[in-house]
Amino acid sequence: MASLPASQEQLTGTKLRLAIDEGIQHQLIRLQPMEKDDLPNGDQTWKVDRVRLLREEQRLQLTLSANEADLAFLAKHHLFRIYVKFRNLLHHSEPLEVLRIQPSAKNLTLWLPLPQILTQVFHREFFRVYVAGHLNIEAEVQTSIGSLRGQLADLSASGCRIQLPPQTALHLLRPLDPLFRVRLIFPSQKDIHTPFEMTYLRPDDQFEFALLGCHFLHADQEEERRFFRLTLDVERELAKVTRQDQSHKRSSSLFLAPSKNSHHQPIKATKKNLPSLIQPEQRKKILHMADLLACQAFLVALAENLNAKMMQQLASSLLQELEKDEQGFIFALNQPHPQIHPIILHSLRVAARSFPLMMKIGVSHRIELAVMASLLVHDIGKLFVSRHPCFNPLKLSPEHLRSMKRQHIAVLRSAASMKWIPQRIGESIIVNSNERLDGSGYPRGLVGEKLDSLARTVSLVKVLDCLVSGLNDPAMTWRDAYRWVGQHKEWFDTGLLKRFMQHYGLRPLSAYIEFGDGKVASVSRVDTQGIATSVILIEGDQPSSEVDLTPELVEQWGGIKAEVLAPPVAEA
Repeated sequence: MASLPASQEQLTGTKLRLAIDEGIQHQLIRLQPMEKDDLPNGDQTWKVDRVRLLREEQRLQLTLSANEADLAFLAKHHLFRIYVKFRNLLHHSEPLEVLRIQPSAKNLTLWLPLPQILTQVFHREFFRVYVAGHLNIEAEVQTSIGSLRGQLADLSASGCRIQLPPQTALHLLRPLDPLFRVRLIFPSQKDIHTPFEMTYLRPDDQFEFALLGCHFLHADQEEERRFFRLTLDVERELAKVTRQDQSHKRSSSLFLAPSKNSHHQPIKATKKNLPSLIQPEQRKKILHMADLLACQAFLVALAENLNAKMMQQLASSLLQELEKDEQGFIFALNQPHPQIHPIILHSLRVAARSFPLMMKIGVSHRIELAVMASLLVHDIGKLFVSRHPCFNPLKLSPEHLRSMKRQHIAVLRSAASMKWIPQRIGESIIVNSNERLDGSGYPRGLVGEKLDSLARTVSLVKVLDCLVSGLNDPAMTWRDAYRWVGQHKEWFDTGLLKRFMQHYGLRPLSAYIEFGDGKVASVSRVDTQGIATSVILIEGDQPSSEVDLTPELVEQWGGIKAEVLAPPVAEA
């Protein structure tokens, strides 16, 4: 086995400890005897049967079984290198000197110092080809909740990584059946299937994709060899398309155009009944914000700190949109976005509607970035428990409620990387926004006098968004939602409810109203008194352009008859 170039990743510190711990837990540690000149004595490595980590002594106790001749061969050596498979990649240690040896008739026990560094190694089984950006190989992840579609990022005989759209990958955060299958579809439409286990799910460096690590669970060695040959085919095709001196070579049959008799069909996106009340550019901008927030959730899942730089970029972008055109942006956010995960979309809507109210109640402009960042992340813990943001953990089993509380703590810990968020702001918005005035909320059951205006505002906006969206219960009109909150004075601050109604109106942005002559329109602008001044008329399946709602026009359309529910839109 030969080492990779020095530029490849090496494991030290926390990652080193994780690799050793995983190697012990899953029996993924092997030994190789070494000569005094740091060269291996042969290519064979030996599986270790039992490993004990003596942490205080900084030692490893390793026991392996073999026949008498092999045990005698191994017992002669004073240097060994350990190999550890970590996150689907093979790593080796520096040569380690034997501290103690204990041979017996059937096994050999060695005491070795704990390695200080682990380095990636090249081996046939772990040879990896990076295809992202060069070859178009589609990947379909088959789970107990359905199929998730993405692109192959790299491939080896023992595993692969798949680029998934962040909104799609969020569905993997909830507890699922641990056994998945992956289907790789090549340009020829030939497809390959195999089961795998998920090793990790994390954002790429640019926060554009979620990278799903897959460890293949091959049925036998022949299956593993088949995937190694497949990897070599992909490597040759990659060389053909990226290197001038290889461009003349024939393509593998995997990359030839499909024959006319091919029965395989390429993966196509499911057609959705998308509304068109907003411009495609605005929809794309909102999706980008949603993806940035989704990628932060993957870091929470890995128990890592949130990416403070990306979080600052997202919070700043949302603040700029509100400053540029608060009503236009809130209207766009409150349109259906089937391609965005419901919890992420709910978080964006609540953040956008809560922030202007907080500015009105005296929040300083010096901490507006901290307030917005806290608003954005406060609900992402629900991604690990449910698909919908409006479920009530208080109605779930004690185990589910404890899980929800643990996720709140995990989000708060991950947010510790954002040093520019004052502790009181983070605690108020991230932790206390699910409390109720009478102490019946969670996670700590705080009562009204211990809840500041920030926590009370978020609590109010969250429940209003849930009531009118109909994610769990049948949707309400805004008027009915206001009435419902007003009837629960023991839970919500009715003074803030009046402030919300004054700012956003009895028929807020995106509310649907019906006129006397049967016309239906969506409110697109309100004045400083919260009265609708502009609407978008819905005529058949196509909306009209925005029109000013003058008294003369209202009279011409027969007056405003009632607020009605929004038409249903297919989910992603």
